[in-house]
Amino acid sequence: MGKANVRFHIGARKRFAPGYLQAHKFLKEGRFGQIYLIRGETFLHYPDEKDSIDWRGDPVLSGGGVLLEEGCHLIDQIVWNLGSPEKLYSLNTNKCSKRVLPPYRTEDTVVVTMNFPDGAMGNLLCSWMTGPVSERLLFHGTEGSLEVGANLFRLFEPNGKIISEQTFEVDDSWLISQQIRQFGDSLLDPEIKPVSTARSHLPNIAIIESAYLSARTQLPETLKVYGSLFEI
Repeated sequence: MGKANVRFHIGARKRFAPGYLQAHKFLKEGRFGQIYLIRGETFLHYPDEKDSIDWRGDPVLSGGGVLLEEGCHLIDQIVWNLGSPEKLYSLNTNKCSKRVLPPYRTEDTVVVTMNFPDGAMGNLLCSWMTGPVSERLLFHGTEGSLEVGANLFRLFEPNGKIISEQTFEVDDSWLISQQIRQFGDSLLDPEIKPVSTARSHLPNIAIIESAYLSARTQLPETLKVYGSLFEI
């Protein structure tokens, strides 16, 4: 696509969320020292949404379950801020959804543990079978911690005391409009680069595919970097 001079944009609306944008800028400044632990959580309760059950539980129609649809946003934020893990181990289940009709045949609950090249560790929890509805990332550094969501930016001292907190009020429709506008601007002005390119999301796909493979084999998986591409 690059050689053909074709603009290709991945729909990653959370990159336009004010909380995540603030966190991206803050982490790039390195103001909390070395990040050594990352925690991500996303929880939904799809059985309450009858129109959402059928296709999400069908692996042919959906391609995957909660990790692919919801966990991808947190994986993108982790890679965007810290780079890709070099090793991960994943467990998933769909036992919880057996209580609804029709039952899911994709995973409804996932745990992914990650190890990064600089020694940092990460843990990602995803489920769409339990409330309350929430999504957050926590970055723990040697000089403090950061809790962030689409509409939240909160800083902590190492002892857990809140240093500062910001909240915002945007919804998914606003985020989608922002990513469409940015992509449109990039078509009109060649100097404007798409925020979320296909190449930038290759690590995300490698992580998701590795997590599914690890869940099947019950073994850790290693991701190897070759230039800007990944080999599983």
